[in-house]
Amino acid sequence: MTETATFQSQTAIVTGGSSGLGRGIVAALIARKMRVVVVARGAASLEATAKEMRVEHLAADVADELTAGRLLQDLRPDLVVLCAGASALLRPRPP
Repeated sequence: MTETATFQSQTAIVTGGSSGLGRGIVAALIARKMRVVVVARGAASLEATAKEMRVEHLAADVADELTAGRLLQDLRPDLVVLCAGASALLRPRPP
């Protein structure tokens, strides 16, 4: 993939996209012009992320089979990123 690739007609679902590694992935996909739907359990941080990044969002637990199935059926995503519960260890890289 080139640095200038865009995915304007594609949809991504990012679980755990309201913080940490998931949030970084959301930002990267938005930069590539992809439609992003962020799913997270924490409604407050999800609302803040959705407002700041201007993305669609849903407060839900994707571990629930009905929720996961409904998302896949309704959105028919081209990409699903599962970052729920993953937090990046943010610290300077050694020289």
